[in-house]
Amino acid sequence: MPLRRTEVKSFALSSGMQSITIPNAFIGQVPARLIMGMVSNTAYNGDFSNNPFNFKHYDLSYLCLLDGNRMIPSKPYQPKFDTSNSYSRCYMSLFTDLGRYHKDQDINISYSEYKDGYTLLAIDLTLDLSADGMHDSVLRNSNLALDIRFIKALPETVNLIVYAEYRNVKEIDKNRNVLTDFLKMNSQSLCNLAWSDSILRSKFGGVYASDELPRTLTGYSCFIVNLDSRAKPGSHWVALAFRNNTCFYFCSFASVPKKGKILNFIKQNSQKLMWNKCRYQSATSFTSGQFCLHFLYKFVRKQTLSPLDSNNIAFNEKFIQRFVAKNFRLQKCCLTPHSNQICHTYKNRHKRA
Repeated sequence: MPLRRTEVKSFALSSGMQSITIPNAFIGQVPARLIMGMVSNTAYNGDFSNNPFNFKHYDLSYLCLLDGNRMIPSKPYQPKFDTSNSYSRCYMSLFTDLGRYHKDQDINISYSEYKDGYTLLAIDLTLDLSADGMHDSVLRNSNLALDIRFIKALPETVNLIVYAEYRNVKEIDKNRNVLTDFLKMNSQSLCNLAWSDSILRSKFGGVYASDELPRTLTGYSCFIVNLDSRAKPGSHWVALAFRNNTCFYFCSFASVPKKGKILNFIKQNSQKLMWNKCRYQSATSFTSGQFCLHFLYKFVRKQTLSPLDSNNIAFNEKFIQRFVAKNFRLQKCCLTPHSNQICHTYKNRHKRA
């Protein structure tokens, strides 16, 4: 069944700043629509003397999204909140990008009120500009940045609030397992899920960024590692499992470490390296973490990876979500990752490399 999910992000803009670029504002699936507004940091943090819904303009003079070399909108918003009151494009975005244009629907904000506490900007990011439509648009994955400029330096610390709307699909199979196409495993989620398996728990050493791995195994034999360093948001999850001086390296894209800290960790703790030569994951999915959990589940039980099939990627994607939903549970564990990272699609992982 189709669903619309929402996510709210907050970005702190420091006092005294006049030009700000926020990299990696949105990583992975591109939202269908964004609504943005700025509030005082004191109001955002609960000061009773300030209204957290007072969206000020702070003399905003430029705003756009950056999708690689492409600007969204193609002509950035460049309002003027001085005596000229030239902010009609920003005001009209609340009609055009929220599906109110040419319809008998009002937003209950007048043009004159817009700059006095109602300064919100909407951006429709669907390819056919149909974020309010009943039909689905093609899902895209990318890395979006925000570029913001002001006529004057910010007089106080400001929080940019971004309301993002996504289109996704939810499926409930015959066993009542709930499957979605948007779940991305972060470091803490992987830790909690791995810890929920009683057999894997005693052998699981944790979830790490590539530059956080311990020097020795310290009694554990199973690890999940992100190919990014801890300073980055994350790219792709791989699993390491050790037995009889042999390291078994699992990557759902069938890659193998050729250099770097992961390979150094393997060499320090084993004499032989083995890896899977079959690719199981779709290039457009975020399921590398689930594939790692499946591999470790099978490894500690000395089982094969069946029924995964390198010739049927679509089957693998559905199977792996059902498998994780059936055999793992999100529960608190005593392991806390030093960093919190996620996975990207194969395409975006190589763009970032």
